Amino acid sequence: MGKKPRKCIEALKPYVCARSLFKKGVMMDANENSIGSAVSNGLNRYPDPACSELKNALSEYVGVPAENIFVGNGSDECIDLLVKCFVEADENVVVLEPTYAMYRVAAESYGVEYRSCLLDEGFQIDFAELEGIVDRKTKLVFCCSPNNPTGNSLESVLEVAKRLDAIVVVDEAYAEFSGKGLAADAVGYDNLVVLRTFSKAWGLAGARVGYLVAAKRIVECLDKAKLPYNVSAVSQRLALGALKNKGKMLAMVEEITRERERMAQEIRRMGGEAFASEANFVLFRFNKNARQIQERLARKGIVIRDRSGLPRTGNCLRVTVGGKSENDEFLKRLGLAVADAVIFDIDGVLVDVSSSYREAILRTVEWWGGQATNGDISRLKGLGFNNDWDVTYALAKKTTGVDRGDPDYSLLKQKFQELYLGGLIDKEKKIVKPEMLDRLVGYRLGIATGRPRAEALYCLKGFIPKYFREGCIVALEDCGKEKPDPTPLLKAKKALGCKAPVYVGDTASDELAAKAANMPCIIVGRDIEDVNELPEAMG
Repeated sequence: MGKKPRKCIEALKPYVCARSLFKKGVMMDANENSIGSAVSNGLNRYPDPACSELKNALSEYVGVPAENIFVGNGSDECIDLLVKCFVEADENVVVLEPTYAMYRVAAESYGVEYRSCLLDEGFQIDFAELEGIVDRKTKLVFCCSPNNPTGNSLESVLEVAKRLDAIVVVDEAYAEFSGKGLAADAVGYDNLVVLRTFSKAWGLAGARVGYLVAAKRIVECLDKAKLPYNVSAVSQRLALGALKNKGKMLAMVEEITRERERMAQEIRRMGGEAFASEANFVLFRFNKNARQIQERLARKGIVIRDRSGLPRTGNCLRVTVGGKSENDEFLKRLGLAVADAVIFDIDGVLVDVSSSYREAILRTVEWWGGQATNGDISRLKGLGFNNDWDVTYALAKKTTGVDRGDPDYSLLKQKFQELYLGGLIDKEKKIVKPEMLDRLVGYRLGIATGRPRAEALYCLKGFIPKYFREGCIVALEDCGKEKPDPTPLLKAKKALGCKAPVYVGDTASDELAAKAANMPCIIVGRDIEDVNELPEAMG
């Protein structure tokens, strides 16, 4: 009983157009515009209703006879037709969940009973659960492999087809990414259907072309019930072109797979759980509300899917693998959305140093006999200079005064400190407002600066210990290396005991250090106007 079509489908006389009977001749049967098209020649004629050329090409690609292939307007049409053709009103459809929602939509739109069967904790088939749900009125069993949204391939699917009388439908939309599939096996079973699509690996989601492989009698049933010209001529042409360019598809799959693994690794580094995937997406979760993360990302223009409402995927989100630049932006924004700490640079971020450190640089260079401007300082900072003594030395070497030979670094440093500590330090103005730091409640706050510790503590007086604990301030003498080396940031991360910090800086060396430390970075003066906009920037 489970393999038989509905009685009305068995009795149905399908719509047959004249050109299905007569393949050649002057086509004057379908009331088309025989003169031409307002858009493109050839589109004035209806497409091949049988998709014959495409079926032949798919036959070669999949390795099954063309008579075992049905081509639909996306695999969604195939799903719809399977329910339409095989399930009577008093019968039921069983779906292995969590999975793609259209199986349920198709069942319920025809008024048939929908039964959910949960995959086990490892997202594999639970045969005891399945056999307790399936009964003699079960006509279709839907599953997806690799599964959406979990990303894993299902094991033992053929065993399900062997055990059950119902038709087992395996949606292999992501088969090209896994390199696995049962399409070639389907012709050997009278109750196995394998769905495929051009929407994923082939990159033709906008063309809406899907197909299935099944026993000939199943294909014949669908052909009876489908709409007359269900796949457009344009879509057939595009699918044929894709099949002739298999190499490009494989190259895209390789790139997506590589990016998928990078994204999963970065999510895990941030402290999240990323599930192993054989598809073009990653299912992941953090110890934070999934909807909140989704909304934070959406506010910054990154749209991902909340899957927390599905069984077995509590608090989970699903992200599609994009191009490298898209993935980089996603990872940056995700890092901000799930951050548990903020590490600050001081100069130019928390404190305005234009009248202190910068003035000390200019006066020291002048003392040496040279001339420099704030523009010269900014240029060197943009090249990655982090230490102000190094900036002073570099500018002094380009002296426009009397040639005194190469500058003495120790003398320049001594003069710089004399000027800075002799009064310029008191000209510093705090940029950061206490009320902004108050809004960062819930984040651990730290400092990674190239300043000596005494100078860092002096400029932050009033903010310690309320906002910054002294043990979470990494200063010059704490590191053998300076930014753009990541060591100061990594030491601050360790001191804070956090998993996913954000670094806030203002120079190229800050950005390079954050990148090397695998931290998202917000640059003051570029990403935000000043540090007090930080809470909004983090979503």
